[in-house]
Amino acid sequence: MQQQLGRDDRDQQRWGQERVLPAEYVQTSVELAYASTVHAALGRTVDTSHALVDAAMDRVAFYVALTPGMLDNVAYVILGGPEEHRLSRLAALLERGPAALSATEVQAQEFDAVRHLARLGPEWSQRVTEQATEEYRAVLAELLSPAQMKQVDADEANGTLYRRLRTAELDGVDAAQILAAAVHSRELETAESIADVLYWRVERRLAEAEAARDVPDPEAAEQSELEFVARSFAERTPEGRDEAGVYLRNLAELMDERAAWLAEQAAASPPTWAERLGPVPEDDPLARMEWTERAAAVAAYREQFGHSSETDPIGRRPKAGEPERREAWEQAAAALGIVAQERELAGNTDAELANMVEVYQREEAWMPPNVDPELRAASLDARTATGRVTRLHAELEALGRDDDGRAAASERIDHADALAERMARRSGGDRAGPGRRRGAGRGHAHTGAGRRRGAGPARCRSRDADSSEPSGA
Repeated sequence: MQQQLGRDDRDQQRWGQERVLPAEYVQTSVELAYASTVHAALGRTVDTSHALVDAAMDRVAFYVALTPGMLDNVAYVILGGPEEHRLSRLAALLERGPAALSATEVQAQEFDAVRHLARLGPEWSQRVTEQATEEYRAVLAELLSPAQMKQVDADEANGTLYRRLRTAELDGVDAAQILAAAVHSRELETAESIADVLYWRVERRLAEAEAARDVPDPEAAEQSELEFVARSFAERTPEGRDEAGVYLRNLAELMDERAAWLAEQAAASPPTWAERLGPVPEDDPLARMEWTERAAAVAAYREQFGHSSETDPIGRRPKAGEPERREAWEQAAAALGIVAQERELAGNTDAELANMVEVYQREEAWMPPNVDPELRAASLDARTATGRVTRLHAELEALGRDDDGRAAASERIDHADALAERMARRSGGDRAGPGRRRGAGRGHAHTGAGRRRGAGPARCRSRDADSSEPSGA
């Protein structure tokens, strides 16, 4: 038995540590179960039935799901939030049936489906991928010998290389330049898989370029992240002058028109997912234009990729192996004001997030106790004692040389001086405590990043964990 951990940046399935269940445990504690859709389960009789009820289910499907079990039928209702009662969702479900549509309604639905991004999007993405792949292949053919190019064409890993180049290009990288640098960095004659080696070199160079960037001012960086710059489908479409390129450009323009229409619908009746965009500006045309541009990016992503959750506007961040979807998600995330750190977390699987929590809890247990309140109180006491010494010296200066109270004032000063010195030592002697905690926090941050690069509870090593190049490079 292995836990499925999702797909990695190369779009490969990742698995957790293999576990073997003892035969005695399986015999006493494991039951055989089958998952099925409502339609496939129609007419079937089972011992117990467990139905997953979401907002899309109607009463006919609910009836089928809640009747096949001879011993028990259980419904698990997906709610929109903790404030929603489960019975309200079931009541709405029972009131909603698969009503027969009129011919006019069917016609309107079909006309709408022609412009729907779930229909246009896959065709656009496929054609963009094909066109970008042809461009990268042409660049590679000029860099490699015919024999090497033949090997690349026959290698299944070439798709992974081309997708990574496309992702880099969408991030503003010159794909042809980085590909040429990867080819010329070392020889390729002994490589078992040229495509695999080039992928590794490209990935390494992209990581080095990212690390070499100057670290900007944090406030300026955060402000820059919050500034949204819309990129239309037309702007994300590669240039093409042939007939296929013209068709692709027209397709992108249709998708931009659809996105603008979706934004206007959202502005007319703001859905729940648009709450993060704030209220629709009514009196400022420029502000309203910006609002609709942001809404267009989010609404287009939701419709194109079928994301229907009202409480989670765009869901989990796609992997780099899906360049067009990843770019659309990044656009929507920028429109919603999601900063880079939040986006990183959004790309983690549930297993990786659970692992990060486990690491944090373990390191928090190792940290020394937090003494910030005590240090703050000691610092204030030391400051108060020092102020008192200063006031007593002033009072002593005001007294005459032969004044009877001078001896008592000197005694009070000596006592206050000793107290101030003791308070100063107390406030400064334990300063290493917070420093150690901050160091542990940084360690936790690095460990969390390492876990994200790794593969969750199975402690699998990621591709770039080893600095050595793939075989033959």
